[in-house]
Amino acid sequence: MKTGLFIGRFQPFHKGHLHLILKAAKEVDLLYIGIGSSNKTNKDNPFPTSLRKKFINATLKNKIKNYKIILVPDFPKDKDWSAYLEKKIKPISILYISDKKTSHEYWVIKCFKDKCRIKKFKYYKKINATDIRERIRTGKRWKHLVPEEVIEILTLAHSARVAL
Repeated sequence: MKTGLFIGRFQPFHKGHLHLILKAAKEVDLLYIGIGSSNKTNKDNPFPTSLRKKFINATLKNKIKNYKIILVPDFPKDKDWSAYLEKKIKPISILYISDKKTSHEYWVIKCFKDKCRIKKFKYYKKINATDIRERIRTGKRWKHLVPEEVIEILTLAHSARVAL
């Protein structure tokens, strides 16, 4: 069985993530979607893991079936992080990343370059979650960058907080 892995923090899940996942899912029997930094909530990780899981499941519900979400906590040592993933997914046939040249992409390549095939997908329309979070914080337009399902979930979550 051919397995793929795509890891993201999904803070929030956006159209770039969706684009890459839909392409990757066509190439493998099972695509693991790793929610990175699953053990953290802070300024750069404002959405809890449960919400990020909802973003992904709601968006993919009628689009693909061959995926499984796994939680990927941060570890102090790189080798512990990659060992955790290798233990969860046996074997990892292809690791998918964007061709965005950031320290994150270089770090993931470093951790997996000798362990599986790494496939880079073109960075989709330069959409990134850091920009989306900043747009949300400052009241700028952001909804066109995320799937409708994410907007609905965030609207409900916001309404629930306001009601409390």
